[in-house]
Amino acid sequence: MPNCPRCDVLLQNENYEGFDTFFCNTCWGHWMTNEVFAKILHHDGYSFSAEDKSSIMGILAAKAKQPVKPEGVVMCPECQQETEKKSFSGDCPVVLDLCHEHGVWLDAAEIKQVQVYFDSLK
Repeated sequence: MPNCPRCDVLLQNENYEGFDTFFCNTCWGHWMTNEVFAKILHHDGYSFSAEDKSSIMGILAAKAKQPVKPEGVVMCPECQQETEKKSFSGDCPVVLDLCHEHGVWLDAAEIKQVQVYFDSLK
């Protein structure tokens, strides 16, 4: 099992909406393969409440008004190489930490933010 790229503690296996991911109990970040990330985004088995969606869209709108300040270097938990900082989408303020070979790191709450943003595009 890999260590958290933020806290350097052992990540825990987590079943996130039916998909296998790794979760940090300290910083609440998620590590997952690129394939699992894509499956989570395209999965229709879970739906956020209207209240949750509204709240998350408000957070995203507030983030979009601030200059993006990606938090430090994130090393891939698998290969220990520096990940690429990449905006999820053109106008989405969530910055992903991407290892093209192994997966994606999402800091606390970013998975839900990306899901709600992605659903808003449908």
